[in-house]
Amino acid sequence: SSDVCSSDLGQVVVDLVPGDGYYTRLLAKLVGPKGTLYPFVPLAEVGDAGKLRKAESDGAKAGKPLPRSAVDIALNIQNTEEYRNVTVLWEPLNQYGGQFSLPVQADVVFTANAYHMIHVGDYAKTNVNGVLSMMFRSLKPGGTFIVLEGAAAPGTSWAASDPLGRSDANALKAEVLAAGFIFDGESKIFANASDDHTKAADDQSDRFLYRFKKPANAKTADKRPAKDFMKNYYGNTYVYNIGAATERHHFYHPDGTYQEFGKGDPQMQAGTDYWDVDGHNCQIHQFPVEQRAFIVCHGIIAHDLGEKTTQDNGTGAGALDRKSTRLN
Repeated sequence: SSDVCSSDLGQVVVDLVPGDGYYTRLLAKLVGPKGTLYPFVPLAEVGDAGKLRKAESDGAKAGKPLPRSAVDIALNIQNTEEYRNVTVLWEPLNQYGGQFSLPVQADVVFTANAYHMIHVGDYAKTNVNGVLSMMFRSLKPGGTFIVLEGAAAPGTSWAASDPLGRSDANALKAEVLAAGFIFDGESKIFANASDDHTKAADDQSDRFLYRFKKPANAKTADKRPAKDFMKNYYGNTYVYNIGAATERHHFYHPDGTYQEFGKGDPQMQAGTDYWDVDGHNCQIHQFPVEQRAFIVCHGIIAHDLGEKTTQDNGTGAGALDRKSTRLN
């Protein structure tokens, strides 16, 4: 466990695809009160947040409630007093050619029994290389990426490995190394030589535990603003999609919170904002409840009041006209 994180260092750790929260709880204890744990629940598409909530609502109305989703499990952990160091991140993987957006650079990214999932099924359109590349940039120099995964027979395709919950170790290693990581060791503690790799993986299956490291001398640009560009917006509004039915108004506060209103839309969204390593301005929705912890990242916004810019939002939805205006 000391290879993953330490309770006395104030580390930032990401639990990628937390599933039922088993490792989320363990990692939160290991990180301790000085650290932060981010359970990262991926979405395949931007619109999947609404689809997921609608499916849950429809199921409840029909008397057929769905099993709890991964994001609800993670949020329930976050809402528990003993896990106050947990902050859920729930976002699409396919924005900007591969998305892995964090509020700060991390010390460790950990994933267990889930790597194969970002290749197939709902995530078949994901640019895995893009995600790994942004993960690399989002780690501190010397940071680690730790993968626990069910072992597939060598040469098994991603499509064939998914129903089994396994990955070809060599294929996985090649992908991670191509993103800039170096291989930093493995453990045989979960190996099982009697496993023939033909059945669905479980706790008794042959599994491999790999550790990759971002070189300590890696030169990766952190494009977060060096100064608080948001200060010009405190007490003012920031408007985008000007004149369109989807026109939105943002109101920012010095404590990092915001409110967002839609044109002709009585619903308000509220939460916190941050900048990721690639310079995207992101919002973590905390209200309404059905969007809690859902993240949307945008291009860098205008830096001067009254400046109008046209930017792409990275989702294929086209350009957005953005302008800031004074309220007073």
